[in-house]
Amino acid sequence: MAKLLIIDENNEKRKRLIGGLVFIVSLAVLLGAMVLIYNLQEDGDIYVEETSPIYVHVKGAVGKSGLCNVPYGTRVNDLAGYVGGFLPEADLEGVNLAGFVKDGEEIYIPFKGSPERGGYNLNAMTEEELSENVDGIGETYARKIVEYRESRGGFKTVGELKGIVGDSVYEKVREKFYVE
Repeated sequence: MAKLLIIDENNEKRKRLIGGLVFIVSLAVLLGAMVLIYNLQEDGDIYVEETSPIYVHVKGAVGKSGLCNVPYGTRVNDLAGYVGGFLPEADLEGVNLAGFVKDGEEIYIPFKGSPERGGYNLNAMTEEELSENVDGIGETYARKIVEYRESRGGFKTVGELKGIVGDSVYEKVREKFYVE
């Protein structure tokens, strides 16, 4: 009987040891997965350390177009110092100068009066073109945009779009448009 008790105790100790090991390994896997998820940005890119330099391609109405190596946390307005400034012909009306630049991003600074603004003329697009070509503008917003344009003889500024699509959609799409 004493031998049977010793064997049962050893089996219990092994079971507890194995259970503890399984718990520790499971906890380590869970923590590793949480760290990985935490380090992913919203768009799926791996998190860039705040001390890492980032690269952006700047072109358009700037002193010197090209690839820039800038510190993490640089704002669009700060790019002027890296590209020889924004030219006097730059149309900064539709550019979010307070926005943070992202690694690998292409920043286009449009010229005043140029149809090459890197976007669409808000006064020339059809409902179909708006809904098919501009992310964030579906059929309903496209119809409202065209109705607004027709009732007022056209847009005078891109900012008028905010009254139609609201603040969050406007911030997402405003740099995709210009007004002629």
